[in-house]
Amino acid sequence: SVYRYRDYEFTATHSTERTIYNLGAFATLRDRLNNLFAGLIDPHEKTYGIRAGVSHRLRRDLTGNIEFTASKADEFNGNDRILEVDVRLNYLASQTLSFNALASVLQSRSDDLVGFSNGDQTDVRVTVGVTKSF
Repeated sequence: SVYRYRDYEFTATHSTERTIYNLGAFATLRDRLNNLFAGLIDPHEKTYGIRAGVSHRLRRDLTGNIEFTASKADEFNGNDRILEVDVRLNYLASQTLSFNALASVLQSRSDDLVGFSNGDQTDVRVTVGVTKSF
């Protein structure tokens, strides 16, 4: 299919000496420009939501972040409602080596989607990483 996308985003940020606060809203409008699924799936889809986050420098070498996102998507003749919480720690061991950990919880509810599974789903992920620059 051929699509036309229109993306909108508004973000407000406030910084203090050790903490950064973010609050934002976003939307994506997508229009299918060809008639590949004419009559089966609505060619106009939209996704919109809000995002809030805090990043705090716990020490010179340790930063913690938490971000919350809530969104709704009207697509495939149905809708999705998604809540996500991410918690991240980043430890800077040296100028070229860092360690990070991320825990994410995603809760979604889908109704009336054509061609996809519907209902409640929960996804929990924990990721640990190492970054080395040369």
